[in-house]
Amino acid sequence: MRLVPGWRLDGARAGFRTASGHVELLSKLPAGSAIRPHVPALAARRDAQLSPAEQELARYVQVLLPAGVRKAAVRTVLEGLDCVEEVIEPPEVGLP
Repeated sequence: MRLVPGWRLDGARAGFRTASGHVELLSKLPAGSAIRPHVPALAARRDAQLSPAEQELARYVQVLLPAGVRKAAVRTVLEGLDCVEEVIEPPEVGLP
């Protein structure tokens, strides 16, 4: 998913942060879920240290769900958060 500009992953608090607030996410997800940055090296750096292109990449995070969880229900939760700009689902992979 892509975060609204100004929001960043806050791995220490299992959610997202901005200069003016914080959204806790992990408690809103099914047990066994995880939140990971798309580019871990950028997540560890402060905004002031990032170029504009790196700031854009730092907005992307992955929400990993345990097997058997209904993605539609989780998508609804994610889309309801002020910090989320877009929820992007991975393609379905399988044999014909």
